[in-house]
Amino acid sequence: MFEKKDPFEGLLLENSNAEVAKQCRQRIYAYMSETRGKKYRVFLFCMRSIKYLACQPKRGELLESIYALMRYLDDIADRDSSLPKGYSSAMQYIQRKIDFAQGQQNPQDPAEKLLLHCLELAQQIDENIRSEINDILQSLHFDAKRRNPDSLQCLPREELQHHFYSLDIRGTIGLCLKLAQEHEVQIADLRALGEASRIEYSIKDFADDIRAGFNNVPIEDAEALGLSTEEMRDSSSEKVQQWLYQEAERGMGLLANHRARLPTMRLQRLTKAALWFMYERPANRLFRHILDRQK
Repeated sequence: MFEKKDPFEGLLLENSNAEVAKQCRQRIYAYMSETRGKKYRVFLFCMRSIKYLACQPKRGELLESIYALMRYLDDIADRDSSLPKGYSSAMQYIQRKIDFAQGQQNPQDPAEKLLLHCLELAQQIDENIRSEINDILQSLHFDAKRRNPDSLQCLPREELQHHFYSLDIRGTIGLCLKLAQEHEVQIADLRALGEASRIEYSIKDFADDIRAGFNNVPIEDAEALGLSTEEMRDSSSEKVQQWLYQEAERGMGLLANHRARLPTMRLQRLTKAALWFMYERPANRLFRHILDRQK
């Protein structure tokens, strides 16, 4: 276990938005390398390399800045980072960021300076990212609201899917398509890949999510398997393993659907490579591991 702390603590608001944003990115990269290990160092290296491979320094910096901001806010919603001073709950803190993104009042902390820098960079490259930013923030607020380690919530599939669609597809993938200038591809074209990626996260992080108070098993699945919330706390139980297997099968089907549609999508080579490396490859590896284990 690592000590919870606020990675942005001590940063000076008197500095420019660009300077604070740079310091925020550096703090997040160092914090993630310290707490998450090698796999995130590889991920960060790949993400930071995109701006050089694409010869788009401003778009690359915007991608890095948005990632640093959302990683920071996600850790607060998940309670992996300490709650900044002056707030009584993660839900209150995330709501403040939603309100700030809409109204852009005077920034009160480094995260808001970082958000302002993101909006300024987007304006410089003539992109409007407000809708995608709001989708991601609303989804983080949903997580902060539903988190309950003592009494796990079992939510309807439709509610969970709406939440994941806002975060993974309309928010994250939609934002990436804009930054990659993929104007001939629609969000719906990559929906199968986005859903498969969400299944990967739900499987990979199942035990950690349950301990933290997040339950991604729809109530329909829990009832069909006779899986209680107490049984979910034991990730090695037969019913949990059965659910994970079913999700891996569903994920493989979604990846097959994505691959079948990929040749019809007019994506740049770099975008195709990034989607394969960051979404399809890890999901496929995990699904195969789960399915092979049950044979």
